[in-house]
Amino acid sequence: MTPKLDVVCASRDGRDLHLDIYEPTGPINHRIAVLVHHGGGWAAGDRKMLQPQCEELAKRGFTALAVEYRLVTEAPWPAQLVDVKTAIRWTLSHADELRIDPKKLVLQGHSAGAHLALMAAGTVESADLDPDFQFEGPAGPIAAVVAYYPPVRLDPSMRMPDMSAGPDPAAMAALRGPNGSIPAAMLLAGAATEDSAAMASPLSHAANLPPTVLFHGTDDGVVAPAGSVALYEKLSASGIPSELHLMSGGDHAFDSMPILGEVCTAASEAFLRRYIIDPQAFAEEEVRMNPIIAMRRGVMPPSVTRGAGRGDD
Repeated sequence: MTPKLDVVCASRDGRDLHLDIYEPTGPINHRIAVLVHHGGGWAAGDRKMLQPQCEELAKRGFTALAVEYRLVTEAPWPAQLVDVKTAIRWTLSHADELRIDPKKLVLQGHSAGAHLALMAAGTVESADLDPDFQFEGPAGPIAAVVAYYPPVRLDPSMRMPDMSAGPDPAAMAALRGPNGSIPAAMLLAGAATEDSAAMASPLSHAANLPPTVLFHGTDDGVVAPAGSVALYEKLSASGIPSELHLMSGGDHAFDSMPILGEVCTAASEAFLRRYIIDPQAFAEEEVRMNPIIAMRRGVMPPSVTRGAGRGDD
């Protein structure tokens, strides 16, 4: 099925914002929309980068929407989050047309886009950073988040390296805090304070997140995996269903390799099957296939039941 490209979802500051829509291409349609957000440090990149990820999602039965948001070179924070929430509201208002379940909206992001996905999901019920909230209500519900190598800690004490000559190994290394932090000035510029950095850090909103699956490379040279580990620990402590997948030897954007991207998409689909697509069907299959689970739930698995009357005397 041919993608629907350059669909206008809103206008902000005199210019249009767009979505690229990839409808399911295989025999399955989960009726679930996945809004996908690109990386680029909030200052570069565009939704066209997401074509491989969106095509892989569509192949697996999801309606994938590649989201455009204004970069910090065009509009200061929180314009990026406002644009993400605008795309969410547009998607929900077009649920019938898209043939999706509005109660099962998923946000996926890569690097800076993962930050935005986590922020949007973690602040659904808050008017902070959402000027449209008082007029249009929450930009949700959000059923789940899929976050690839997200920056989850914005640190106002970290200095921005000189990037005037473009990124180089030394400058990229200077962006990487060992605890998963990055300079808050990357997103907030001169408005970076302790309070504003905390407000813009997904770790501050962990308790409000829906089921979340995280992917991070162990050798990420831009965002240390310690941030994803910390977020996973907070999610677990809050009782929120979550998974953390650490890709051994993986650097930033490791999923650009098709074989690794396909593995991660399969893992995220499995996570969504457990918690979003059809949790009841998964639970029933788990009892049928896993005798340990059946025992813990006090159910006799079919394989045991079938063999009970054979009599081996």
